[in-house]
Amino acid sequence: FIALVFIKFLERTKKIFESIASKTNLIISVIIGGFMIGLIGIFYPQVLGIGYDTIKTITSISNGEVVIQTLIIILVLKIVATSLTISSRGSVGLFIPALYVGGLSGLIYAQALNLHPASVYAIIGMGAVVAATSKSLLTGIVFVAETVGSSPIMFALLSASISYFLTGRNSFYESQLNKKPSNK
Repeated sequence: FIALVFIKFLERTKKIFESIASKTNLIISVIIGGFMIGLIGIFYPQVLGIGYDTIKTITSISNGEVVIQTLIIILVLKIVATSLTISSRGSVGLFIPALYVGGLSGLIYAQALNLHPASVYAIIGMGAVVAATSKSLLTGIVFVAETVGSSPIMFALLSASISYFLTGRNSFYESQLNKKPSNK
């Protein structure tokens, strides 16, 4: 569900910024996006940038080290900041933000249900979100296997498969999806 929210929020934000750029000027949409991202960064700087440090922290964290409400806020703000950056013509990839969001969602899940070790659930969450957002089922599963070994592979396979099929034809990379031929 988090992957689907991320995909849909990005699509909606792109449409809003395209509308702003068409009604005013491209530079106005860039300024609005930059200002909003700057505001987020003032209060939650860990949301800005690539996120390697946060991903490293997520994958090594234990239950209870971070308040669950803080994790939820950071998760939402990362989705917002990534969407704003792309929509306002900023330069950002989507693979690492998908890992970031997946890791946070797995960590939130582990903390909410008091599951141990939380870091394994974070990594499984990363694999699930990557599989769903990139429409590449094996990428998410292989990522988990390479990161933590084969012990959680069945959980990774299950979570990546569910997220992959749950999101249907939604993806960050629409151009890579097979399109149905038109009936002309």
